[in-house]
Amino acid sequence: IAVPGQQAVDAVEACAKHGASVAVILAAGFGETGPEGRAQEQRMVAAARRTGLRLIGPNAQGLANFGNGAMSTHATIFLDPPAQDGPVAIISQSGGGASVAYGLLRERGIGVRYCNGIGSQCDVSVAEFALEVARDPHIQLLMLYLEGIPDAGQIARLGAFIFDAA
Repeated sequence: IAVPGQQAVDAVEACAKHGASVAVILAAGFGETGPEGRAQEQRMVAAARRTGLRLIGPNAQGLANFGNGAMSTHATIFLDPPAQDGPVAIISQSGGGASVAYGLLRERGIGVRYCNGIGSQCDVSVAEFALEVARDPHIQLLMLYLEGIPDAGQIARLGAFIFDAA
């Protein structure tokens, strides 16, 4: 979803109505802008929760899975150097944080399986996303960039999973 304001809220409501399971919201201008933006973000979350739709974002860079080629992103960094699947997963609240790590790894010839800049975490958090990615047996290194920890329990579950898997 890359349309602003109320159009993004309408798009989330349409996704929920049509049975989508995930929506990636690339648009910005919500909770970080003040009371009106927070209200719009809360309406998106409420619409999504009514049907079980999960939201990535807003302010998301998007999702990239180089293992299967699925891309839902506006980032151009994945064009140069060319993408290469590998043992690394990057899960970041910041799109810039994800892109910098991706670029540095690719410059060194290291492949990246996942590069996900998930934005403001209005629903799905970095820790929740990371726990799912950590279940991929191809991942040997999980890189996280967190600007905050909205739910410390999710970080604890991630740590417990990684510790148990080791």
